[in-house]
Amino acid sequence: MDTLLRLDDACTAIEVAQRLEPAAVGVLGRERRARHLITVARARALTRERALAERALLDADRLAPEEVRRPAVTQLVGELMELAPSPSADLTALAGRCGLRS
Repeated sequence: MDTLLRLDDACTAIEVAQRLEPAAVGVLGRERRARHLITVARARALTRERALAERALLDADRLAPEEVRRPAVTQLVGELMELAPSPSADLTALAGRCGLRS
């Protein structure tokens, strides 16, 4: 998925993510599962599926908050905040945890 995103092919990245067996992802450690969800969130954001991007980030935050606090992910959270006409309470709380001002 990461390679597909680097090639600007978010749609195919999402297709690949949807074909993954949940059990295959479930055996990964929490940090790797969180990074997978962050990659899904990036792909969803690129395809303008903001609600699904937000959900993936929130799930990643529950698994491994330290992964979501990385600068590139915090930037993604900020972009989602800017794009949402009225950000959800969950996204606003996540932005606060990432050190972003609302």
